[in-house]
Amino acid sequence: MTMPPMPTRVIGQLVPSSNRTVERTTEYLLRRMPELGACYARIPYRPDGSGQPEGGYDVAACRVAADLLQDAGIGALSWNGTKGALDGFQVDRDLAAELAPIAGCPVRSVALDVLEILRRLGAKRIGLITQGQPDRTAFIGERFAAQGFPAAAQRSLGLASNLEAAEVSPATLSDAVRGCARDAQVEAVLIWGTNMPGLPVVAKLEAELGIAVVDSCSIGLWGCLDALGISGAPWVDEGKIFGLLKG
Repeated sequence: MTMPPMPTRVIGQLVPSSNRTVERTTEYLLRRMPELGACYARIPYRPDGSGQPEGGYDVAACRVAADLLQDAGIGALSWNGTKGALDGFQVDRDLAAELAPIAGCPVRSVALDVLEILRRLGAKRIGLITQGQPDRTAFIGERFAAQGFPAAAQRSLGLASNLEAAEVSPATLSDAVRGCARDAQVEAVLIWGTNMPGLPVVAKLEAELGIAVVDSCSIGLWGCLDALGISGAPWVDEGKIFGLLKG
């Protein structure tokens, strides 16, 4: 077997411990740019959602993970989890500021980068799909509305654990996205949860519906590409969000 060449640049991904999807999605996307590689570290986030405190993060665990990724010479780091939206976004700004000196590079987060993506898309109203119960989805929708992006259409998958999110079928996600598009005039639909394997449905649904379909797991790579000034051209057929990266 011939090993692929060693990447000349490396990004870091900070991953919830019960996540099965981040590495798979990131490595799939990175096949388009062999000179860019990724290293991963995990922080506690168990299938029942425990492992991180309510309203914030176990910063000590995040600091250890960032320090270990710094040893690999990463050029940018993303917290590839969506907890920051639930907790009000400022927690991710604080976490990024805390970790940047330790990681020795720019630190991004999925929750913060999705706001930037929505701004660049010019989205006024969004559809929101989450893995949890309707009350939790509505609460997250209020958080997005407070940032200027009302969740005009919502779908809740009602899953009991984070592990179940990794097993959601493409058909289930596609039905949820189409339902959001039917319910309201939206410019983007968010598949919100980085353990849900949303990327396989994005391109087909964007072509069908004519709106952006945002796989939150892919945003971890998107944020690092943006931080490094790398064009999204190699990935434009994987989702509209990559066309927002001009390099």
